[in-house]
Amino acid sequence: MGVGQKQPVIEWEQAHTEDKLLRGHSVKKKKKKKKEKKKKKKKKKKEKKKKKKKKKKEKKKKKKKKKKEKKKKKKKKKKKKKKKKKKKKKKKKKKKKKKKKKKKKKKKKKKKKKKKKKKKKKKKKKKKKKKKKKKKKKKKKKKKKKKKKKKKKKKKKKKKKKKKKKKKKKKKKKKKKKKKKKKKKKKKKKKKKKKKKKKKKKKKKKKKKKKKKKKKKKKKKKKKKKKKKKKKKKKKKKKKKKKKKKKKKKKKKKKKKKSCTMMKC
Repeated sequence: MGVGQKQPVIEWEQAHTEDKLLRGHSVKKKKKKKKEKKKKKKKKKKEKKKKKKKKKKEKKKKKKKKKKEKKKKKKKKKKKKKKKKKKKKKKKKKKKKKKKKKKKKKKKKKKKKKKKKKKKKKKKKKKKKKKKKKKKKKKKKKKKKKKKKKKKKKKKKKKKKKKKKKKKKKKKKKKKKKKKKKKKKKKKKKKKKKKKKKKKKKKKKKKKKKKKKKKKKKKKKKKKKKKKKKKKKKKKKKKKKKKKKKKKKKKKKKKKKKSCTMMKC
């Protein structure tokens, strides 16, 4: 019976193992297919992400280009507006020249015979330059006086002096002296206002300083020893006088050399 029982067990195991092998082979194929599908899905997702990133970058670049173009257009418009303002300034300069045409009328009487030739030479401009140079020299002298006294209000006084010219020089000097006194008073008043707010704090500090001075008085007893060292410094000054005497001794040595010349003779 023992032998009869073993044979069917062996046959069953062989058949069972063959089924397992067949089943296992089919299971491996299914697993491979699943893995391949997953890989394909991942690739598709990555490609989609890359496309989205490219689109975003392209959109950003387009927006930046549009902004730059808008800025350039605005700058061009501003430049055109500034040019119009410059033309207005030139018209103002012409108005100033109209006031000086009274001097030109005297010159035109001399140039009636040769109008064409003398307009090309432009002698009018040469005479204008001479007058402008004289005015500039006078202005420079005024500026030097102002720089020494007042550096804060240069701009306000330049405009006044161009209009008043020579007649009101003395009045301006008197005003300068008065303005200096006024400014000093104003500065003192400002400081007093600040002190009123901080008097409470300063009183406390003064009390602390008095305590420190008491400590210094104790240290002064030690400083009395240092006063003796100051007396030694006076002795050093005497040593400097001795150095001058040494220079005189060198001159005496030169006299001895003269005696040597006598020996050669």
